[in-house]
Amino acid sequence: MAHKAGYVNIIGEPNVGKSTLLNALLGEKLVIVNPKAQTTRHRVLGILNGEDHQLVLSDTPGILDPQYRMHERMMDAVDEALEDADVLIVLVELGQSPEKSEHVLVRASRFKGPKVLLVNKVDTGGEDAVLAALEAWEIALPGAKVVPISALHGLNVPELRTYLVDQLPEHPAYFPKDELSDRNTRFFISEMIREKILTYYKQEIPYSTQVVVNSYEDGEAGEDPGRRDRDARKPEGHRDRRRRKGLAQTGHRGPDGH
Repeated sequence: MAHKAGYVNIIGEPNVGKSTLLNALLGEKLVIVNPKAQTTRHRVLGILNGEDHQLVLSDTPGILDPQYRMHERMMDAVDEALEDADVLIVLVELGQSPEKSEHVLVRASRFKGPKVLLVNKVDTGGEDAVLAALEAWEIALPGAKVVPISALHGLNVPELRTYLVDQLPEHPAYFPKDELSDRNTRFFISEMIREKILTYYKQEIPYSTQVVVNSYEDGEAGEDPGRRDRDARKPEGHRDRRRRKGLAQTGHRGPDGH
């Protein structure tokens, strides 16, 4: 049997569920999820491996009108995803209007390969609203397969996974079959810490905070895990290049008292 492999890239506006969808397709949590918009700052690859296929899924920052340099870098990541995609997923949410989604539609129209437009969060509306949304998006993006989905609750996720594999070209695996992402452990540690910052803090920590792990080390067998967590990871959070602020080392009391 021929082996299939390819890049399936997800684009959409902020906070429509792109990270939740990627995690659902992988079957485990890889990228952080937060109700705040623009949580995803980087392009992150998640790798779904099968005996005869490899789906390389790309989570991208939400599409917006850039207001400053960080926004511009985020939109560069989206444009890069359009260039190397074998299959494009355009993610919108129920209640989102095609007329107010010009930034998304312009980019999606540029892509000439297989396109799937997913109307997410259909569990939040009635049947009439869902049918009206499907019809409107079919008109807005001709040539795309339009599918209702709930990434959070798994509605149509298994069927979507099968469809995406069918659309892949024949190609050897791009990554070793035992890898889950192109990012290293240090990156995921920093993202887990940033997720907690965004969850627990409001005004106390700037929303533009980024976490950099300066060092970490694996503990010895039999060592107390709590002590290892306190001593091994030394993260630092910064707001931007002009203002830096050290964060408490992992293990010190946080907003929840732990």
